[in-house]
Amino acid sequence: VPELRNGSRTSSRHAVQVQLLGGCEEILTLSAQQAVRLGALAIDINFGCPAPIINRRDGGATLLKYPDRIESIVSAIRKNLPGHIPVSAKLRLGWDDCDAIFENAKRVENAGAAWMTIHARTRAQGYARPVIRMSNTFIAPDGMKFEEMLAELKDGIYLKGSRGGQVNPGEGVFQFNAERGFMVENG
Repeated sequence: VPELRNGSRTSSRHAVQVQLLGGCEEILTLSAQQAVRLGALAIDINFGCPAPIINRRDGGATLLKYPDRIESIVSAIRKNLPGHIPVSAKLRLGWDDCDAIFENAKRVENAGAAWMTIHARTRAQGYARPVIRMSNTFIAPDGMKFEEMLAELKDGIYLKGSRGGQVNPGEGVFQFNAERGFMVENG
């Protein structure tokens, strides 16, 4: 990773993190340790790549079918790196349907990841552009509990600690910054 020779920054000074891809916990852990020794400031594990050549070799989105393995890989890497080095994970909604995201996201969080990035597509959808709909909603306090609001929500994204964003529906682009984000599906 050439950026490691430059303080984990690109030539234009943007910070980068090392992203690892694979399915072998031991090799991924050793690779993360080596990347940190070489100067990586953060480690990201890619459980989202839909490329058939990667999936056939037990990497990327293939792991979405195995929440236990996702948790074990993230946990092993987290436990074997210095505490100040963040470990994150990239996920998709699931292998061929969206239901897996809830379990996989919970496993990544339980394993100690600092954050996760979620592609708003399944592996089966590949690199297709997501359908973007956006509305900004303010919910005034009215005594309704948070769980009750979620139960009434059909589909959406719940942002915690929102820091703004932008949308371009024509291009299929939705970008936002937040402390944490959660996809809500069927309440």
